[in-house]
Amino acid sequence: MCIRDRFNPILQPQLPDSTFLCGQTNLTLDAGFFPNVIYNWSNGMTGQQIQIADAGIYWVEVTDSCGMIYDTVIVDPCLFYIPNVFTPNKDGNNDFFQLRGTGIAQFDMKIYDRWGKKVFETQSNGITLSGAEGWDGTINGKDANQGTYVYIILLVFDSGKEQTEQGNLTLVR
Repeated sequence: MCIRDRFNPILQPQLPDSTFLCGQTNLTLDAGFFPNVIYNWSNGMTGQQIQIADAGIYWVEVTDSCGMIYDTVIVDPCLFYIPNVFTPNKDGNNDFFQLRGTGIAQFDMKIYDRWGKKVFETQSNGITLSGAEGWDGTINGKDANQGTYVYIILLVFDSGKEQTEQGNLTLVR
């Protein structure tokens, strides 16, 4: 007979429905602590927590003297796209230099001209696949010259990890 009490609580694994693997080599999945249980993960590990390095679907079975409960988490790769060319000609297509992606909690983007002068900066809390606030190709309200600019973007992922991306972008009029 099985009795649930403070020494034998109801099992409720605490995995999120989904999460992202971003800006890091490993992610910790934690099923939560339960006394006197056996953990059995889809990758063969048997502890309360596992370290994973790949996106995928992971599950855990938590078994005690009263039975077993099962929980699943989907780990998606963090995806982001930074274009290298944009055409701010107000035709509604590719008019902004903007970051697109998933799993990004916030970012700080700076754009410099070829002499190292900062011409644009923006910060955002979160972005979507449709894009975040971006540069419209103007400097102090006037059209910037066609040419090559440099961007530096500090990304903060949902996991709290940070990553810096930098590169060149071309403004075409």
